[in-house]
Amino acid sequence: MKKLLVVLLAVFTTLVVSAKPKEILCIGDSITEGYGIPTDKRKEFRFSSVLAKLVGDKYKVINLGYCARTMLTNVKLPWGDCGFAKLKETKPYIAIIMLGTNDSKMENWKGNAKQFEKDTGDLIDLIRKQNKKAKIYLCYPPPAFSGKKLSGGDGISGLRIKKEILPILKRVAENKKVTIIDVFNEMKNRPELFDDGVHPNIKGADYLAKFLLKEIKPALK
Repeated sequence: MKKLLVVLLAVFTTLVVSAKPKEILCIGDSITEGYGIPTDKRKEFRFSSVLAKLVGDKYKVINLGYCARTMLTNVKLPWGDCGFAKLKETKPYIAIIMLGTNDSKMENWKGNAKQFEKDTGDLIDLIRKQNKKAKIYLCYPPPAFSGKKLSGGDGISGLRIKKEILPILKRVAENKKVTIIDVFNEMKNRPELFDDGVHPNIKGADYLAKFLLKEIKPALK
C-alpha cells in the first residue's frame, strides 16, 4: 500500500509539473511595453498580449518591455537595470529579444558598436543560464519612420538601425546560434502601423504578434 501511494504521488507530481505553462519571454523596450497604444488599452492590445491569446493556455507570455531602454549596458537607461532581476525569476522556454531602437540614438550609439555586440551576446548567455535549452529569437527592431521615409538624425534613427545595428545583430545570432526574426523588413513598408513613426499602434501590434507567431511556431509543442 505504501509503495502504491509513493507511485501515485510521483505520477501526480509529474502531471502537475507537465501542466505548468511554458514561459515565453518578450524582452524589449517601449515597443514591447506597448507605448504606441492608449494607456487604458495597452495591456490588452500590446503585441505580447495578442501573442498570449494566439499561443493559448499551454504557454505563459511574460512582458519584459521597459520604456526607453537599450541593449547597451554602459549608457543611461540599460534594459538590464529593469530586466535582469525579472529575468532571473523565469525559466524561459522561448525568449524573444527586440532591442536596438533606443541604442540607435547618437547619444547612446557613438563609439559603442563593439559594446552593443558584446552586450547582445551577454544577454543571450544570461537567458541560457536560466534554461540552457531555451529557444532564443533575436529580432531586428522595427523600422523608425519620419513621414514616409526611414528617420535619421540624432534621435531614434531608422537609417542607423538598418545600416549599423542590423548587421551586428546578424553576426551575434550566427555566433551564438540563435534565430533571427526580421521584424524590420517585415514592417518597413507599413508606416500606417506606426502612428508616431516608432511604436506600433493597435493594428501594428496585432500584425507584429501574428508575424512573431509564424516565426516561433516551429518551437511550439
